[in-house]
Amino acid sequence: MNEALNLLEEIDNAGDYKSILKLFFGGIAGAFFCLMFGGSMLDFIATFFISSIVVLISAHLGKRNVTFFLSNVIGSIAATILAIIFSMTSLSFSIDKIIIGSIMPLVPGVAITNAIRDSISGDFLSGLSRSLEAIIIALAIAFGVGVTLKFQLIF
Repeated sequence: MNEALNLLEEIDNAGDYKSILKLFFGGIAGAFFCLMFGGSMLDFIATFFISSIVVLISAHLGKRNVTFFLSNVIGSIAATILAIIFSMTSLSFSIDKIIIGSIMPLVPGVAITNAIRDSISGDFLSGLSRSLEAIIIALAIAFGVGVTLKFQLIF
């Protein structure tokens, strides 16, 4: 029993992945989503950099104990602004594919999966609360992208 407790304590005290690794794989994840939705290699490169910045922003805001709603709004605004900047260059970037790929690190995939799992196993209250959390996160992302694109149209 003590051995199991020691192992659990060791796991609990284990360090997190290095920040550079998180940035790299966050960028890779977003960039491959961009390709999956029909983006070009140029879009892939832009999405890699933007997704990495979004992961960096989210990590920084998480350390500052910013609420997940505000963190996702800020992350999606940053992704959209950077995608707009890339699309203003003379190169042919697909702003829609870049935005889709760039916000993927923010999408609450684990929360949705856990909500479904809890609901299937009969824990409806937990499933409902996790579903609501996932919906709020998705709304925050949509709000950030939508407001930024609307401001781009105005200006």
